[in-house]
Amino acid sequence: MTIRHARNADREALAAIVLAAIRASFPTFLHADVVERWLADDAVGKYVASRWESCHVAEEAGEVVACCFTEGDLLDLLMVHPARQGRGIGSALLADAEERLFEAHTVIRLESFVANTAANRFYQARGWRAAARKTDPDTGTETALFTKSVADASPQAATRRSG
Repeated sequence: MTIRHARNADREALAAIVLAAIRASFPTFLHADVVERWLADDAVGKYVASRWESCHVAEEAGEVVACCFTEGDLLDLLMVHPARQGRGIGSALLADAEERLFEAHTVIRLESFVANTAANRFYQARGWRAAARKTDPDTGTETALFTKSVADASPQAATRRSG
């Protein structure tokens, strides 16, 4: 597996990964109408088109199989194609994103749906701490803010940040 910065040529693959991951997992914890509203009007394609330069990808045998978008101190979106989940790809991509974010920030953050217990367990097992909750006024969907400080990170990340 290779982790690299996304390229313009990856945009179609990025959108396909995000769509596949949303369709596979979001209906397990969100109402179908909320999911479809988010997918309407090519929202994923527009997101990818406007943000691909802030994305890193995991590639296996020349195929993009996962993506991670960041912005400032925010890990904005981490998605692994459903057929490739459970193989450590998400963990590797998360570790890479944390390393890059800790180069510029001492505390980093992400948001996750409160009802997405699998994702929340994934982040908590990797040192992320729930810090706050908020509710989307349009959908009633509750999200949790997670944070991780460089002090909570691996010794390698802490050494790079402080040295």
